[in-house]
Amino acid sequence: MSFENSHLYIFKEFRLDVDEKALFRNGEEISITPKAFHLLRILVENHGATVKKEHLFSEIWTNSFVEEGNLAFTARLLRKVLGDDAKHPIFIETIPRKGYRFIADVSERTAILTSEATPAAQKKEDSLIASLPSIAAILIFSLTALIPAGWYFSGQLAVSAPSAPILSVPFNAERLTSSGNAVQAVISPNGNLVAYLDRANEKWSIWLKQLSTSENIQITPPAAVTYSGLVFSRDGNSLFFARNDEGKKELAIYRINTFGGIPTKLVEKTEGWISVSPDDKQISFVRCEYSRDDHCSLFVADAVSGNERRIFTSAEPTRIADNQFSPDGRYIAFASGQSRTGSNEFGLFRLDLSNGDVDEIGSRKFFNIKSLKWLPGGDGLLITARDANSHKFSVWSVSAGSGEANQLTNDDGNFSGLSIDAGGELLVATKVDSNFTISYEAAREPSSRKPIAPGADIALAPDGTIVYGSADRDIWKIDKDGSNKRQLTSDPSTDIAPLVSSDGKVIYFTSNRSGVSHIWRMNSDGSGQKQVTQNVGGYARHISSDGEWLYYKTCLTDSFRKVRTNGREEQDAHEIGSPVDAFSPDAKSIAYFIRNAEPEASEVRIGIRSLGTEEPIRTIRIGDRSSEPSHLQWSDDGRTLFYIARAKDRFSLWRLPVAAATAEVLADLGTDPIEDIVVSGDGSSIVSVRGKWLHDAFLIRGLKR
Repeated sequence: MSFENSHLYIFKEFRLDVDEKALFRNGEEISITPKAFHLLRILVENHGATVKKEHLFSEIWTNSFVEEGNLAFTARLLRKVLGDDAKHPIFIETIPRKGYRFIADVSERTAILTSEATPAAQKKEDSLIASLPSIAAILIFSLTALIPAGWYFSGQLAVSAPSAPILSVPFNAERLTSSGNAVQAVISPNGNLVAYLDRANEKWSIWLKQLSTSENIQITPPAAVTYSGLVFSRDGNSLFFARNDEGKKELAIYRINTFGGIPTKLVEKTEGWISVSPDDKQISFVRCEYSRDDHCSLFVADAVSGNERRIFTSAEPTRIADNQFSPDGRYIAFASGQSRTGSNEFGLFRLDLSNGDVDEIGSRKFFNIKSLKWLPGGDGLLITARDANSHKFSVWSVSAGSGEANQLTNDDGNFSGLSIDAGGELLVATKVDSNFTISYEAAREPSSRKPIAPGADIALAPDGTIVYGSADRDIWKIDKDGSNKRQLTSDPSTDIAPLVSSDGKVIYFTSNRSGVSHIWRMNSDGSGQKQVTQNVGGYARHISSDGEWLYYKTCLTDSFRKVRTNGREEQDAHEIGSPVDAFSPDAKSIAYFIRNAEPEASEVRIGIRSLGTEEPIRTIRIGDRSSEPSHLQWSDDGRTLFYIARAKDRFSLWRLPVAAATAEVLADLGTDPIEDIVVSGDGSSIVSVRGKWLHDAFLIRGLKR
């Protein structure tokens, strides 16, 4: 028999096994996330000493830029595992502005583990057993007695892989809607009905579809409000949904009878993710304050009265997304992470409702997780998620036991929402597509508009060449007449948000090819691609008139930084402040929309301020006070501002001389939805991205590939 060493740390009732990456309390292994384990190991190895935050960042998040909130979030998660209290710690003490210190007594040991016997050792053991028949008989009896337990244990391991009827049936899908307006769809627990949110002509309503007859009925009338979130009660008699009141941005959760009626408001100020407990007595939901220590929180509330309590909170920039009660009601699984840096930082977590403990389900991380649903047996989940280097959301299965994740769809389908029936036989999924098209037109000649290419993320070069992002997340360029189309980037990563230098020789863009979003540069022909930012990534917004500095908005905090265009120096751009909608060509002035949330002062104005000042040097009323303005832009000479106004679903381009008091209409842009727009520096031509996101529901009867 051979021997191996295992490095152990003992503190109070805990045992930390470094080699096995396991934590035990009173001899029983307890669940802990990989990053929390890493943090614990570092603190324990340095027990009694202060471990600085900088060291923890470099060790735990190697080669990744993260905010301090990630460390605080992980420390809070670790304290929950240990049963520690930040105010009265017995394990982890916070050293303000410095780091953390492990204060419990720690003993270090080496355990000896046995492995498979060598042939010589086995021969010696065989002779010993032969000379001790009574011991052999006892051993044989013991092994025989263990066989049923072994069968049972094997059975337990078997169910660690997700199981449901739909997972063993060959892939089969049929379209339920074809309007492109079915933003979300859910199936009733008995599998007979599908409820879906319909957005037609910017008015939302809830519809119900009978699967056996394909009959559709309207549950709520069309209204100029926004719906986000839809779920059946477990008995199928009610629907819960999130909706804002007309004229307000905040969402509230309502309950309504499945076949219509007057909705009852339950809770206010929520996001769109809702789940219902197995007994229909509670709902779970997310509320985001977007503050440093309370970025997003998970709540449960009474499904009738709405009485609520907070059960988990994440720090900035970590957000909480979709969530669902487990079939037995013991847990809530939820998706949490951040996508701002373009890296894989989104994971699955499970919260124990009996004690508030949170553990991570597996170690697989994604760029984003949009939807999650437990399988009926509680042994796994289905999720829609995408990797940082993928351009589509796919359906995945995740084992609740092992955390193993398997991709079930790998075609061009871009899946959003998921809903599964009570028997695990039918799945309703929402697929998302778009029809965004780049068009060119003369400003005063609407009839001259010409579609050029599918794409988005547009920028204009000085010679009129259009640089844009394609659907597969590469950067391309094309002439304004649609000719001379050229691909500039072809990396498997996501390349977006181009910005062209004033001389047209350099293109800056955002890419996550290093694993995290950073700003890159390349020559106008795509050659010489080079990373510009090193410490913090973001989106290029402006280049100084001397071509020395690039101003960019950071991924995580939305603050501004600047970097030399050769990439050799980065620093905060405190002189910019906020808000910012457009830089003047010389970067000495900033223009921005001023929006007042108060109804009596809801008129939108344009503010202009000098760099380094917070107060506007001038405010100007927009031309049409009943419209909603967007896409503010300076002319090349810095004397004029352009913006788009939307009124009654019609778009127009306005021209506002900075020295004047009023704006004038420059062009009628029609009713086609505008996603993005760039006006030439002299105001003579317009490049726009028109189109919309298309959402349709599909009924899936099998997921086996």
